[in-house]
Amino acid sequence: MTYSKAAPPGTTLIAACGSLYGLAKRAYERTVAASDRAPQQHDALSAIILSVVSLEAFIGELEVATRFFAPHAPEAASRNRGRALVDALELIEEGKGQLTLKFQIAKFILTGKPYETGTRPYQHFDLLLDVRNGLIHPKPFAVKTDDSGSLMDPFRKFREKLRSLEITAEIPGENVVAPLSTWVQTKAAARWACNTAAEMAHSLFETSAEDSLVAALKTLLPNSFVRIP
Repeated sequence: MTYSKAAPPGTTLIAACGSLYGLAKRAYERTVAASDRAPQQHDALSAIILSVVSLEAFIGELEVATRFFAPHAPEAASRNRGRALVDALELIEEGKGQLTLKFQIAKFILTGKPYETGTRPYQHFDLLLDVRNGLIHPKPFAVKTDDSGSLMDPFRKFREKLRSLEITAEIPGENVVAPLSTWVQTKAAARWACNTAAEMAHSLFETSAEDSLVAALKTLLPNSFVRIP
């Protein structure tokens, strides 16, 4: 980079998203069960919710940082890309657009390629948002019929998605009926949430192209998002 990263006088350019991610990791560290899938690890809920909050802060601070860095980029293409990103994120925010849309648009503008929705990290990110929303805004899953007329339980299908990741609680007994919060109160779910947030933060800047704007944003925003082994 050939331009200064110093903020203008009287302003502060500090990324708080990393601190929020740190709170999520500390919540994970407070899950002390001997087994990754032992139930009743209440701090797991904090880790899940804070992981999403850290990504919400991340994308908001991406807009602020881009607004500062882009005008100083030496390449016209980077300056134009920065303006496009700021305008897009502003429009999505004004329209109360979803976090998934913000990440998709940011990924496309910064790297030239959108996320592949059926693969990691986006697939897990989308599922993480569903889990967070299910915890904060719980709604009943209405039992429906499929094309064959058989009864279909949407919550059971959702739970099976989580179970396939080996993160749900192992609860003795057959056909256990429990809310979502019970199933995701595990050390495994907390680690998965933190790692999904970390993967999303870093993936936004994965490009082989030499770009000073991307390089500057990468030095500021995702470094605190460190995966848990």
